Amino acid sequence: MRNYLSYFANLKIIPLINVARTFSPPVNVYNGEVNVEAAKSHYEGKYDKIFSYLDIEAQAYRDQGAQNVVVVQHPMLRRGDEVFRFLFGDFIVKNQIVIFPSYGFTSSLIESGWDEVALVNHISGRWFDAIQSLLIKFPTYDVKIKLHPASHADRLWQKIVIQLQLRSCSKLEGIESKVSAEFLVAQSRVIAGDVTSVIWWADLYCN
Repeated sequence: MRNYLSYFANLKIIPLINVARTFSPPVNVYNGEVNVEAAKSHYEGKYDKIFSYLDIEAQAYRDQGAQNVVVVQHPMLRRGDEVFRFLFGDFIVKNQIVIFPSYGFTSSLIESGWDEVALVNHISGRWFDAIQSLLIKFPTYDVKIKLHPASHADRLWQKIVIQLQLRSCSKLEGIESKVSAEFLVAQSRVIAGDVTSVIWWADLYCN
């Protein structure tokens, strides 16, 4: 309901008041739904070519009616290590696992009726299972967690991290949110996340 109200207010009511028109974007950013007809009209005749870094991104454009989609190589694939060392200096790749959890699930679960205790137990439980699975394969690696900058001071996420440490993850080390995620990707042998662009970035760098 909140997503529907936000969509209606931000794309219909407020624009109607301010500019005397409403908006119907090809993708509803509040629920991820694609308006196929709006997408086709958005792309038709407006672009000569659309460049994409990944095949899956190119296919998403095509599914929305885009033509002449070209897949190009991301600079990270050729110059990633060189750029990282220019930005951060020489560094040693460490035997460490860095966790990058998304911050958005807590609010959506609260909105759907989860109480705080159940939410903390659920999210910490899922990450505990993931960490244990990784440690089976990498038993000697250090384990670190970097919260999203938007949730570094979030009370729920602080409780989730504490709960993780209590559930036999005492070696779990927190990393300040201001530390560059890109640097951690370059410095770490294992990266784990759920819904985060860090995974996309790490995949490009590792390739």
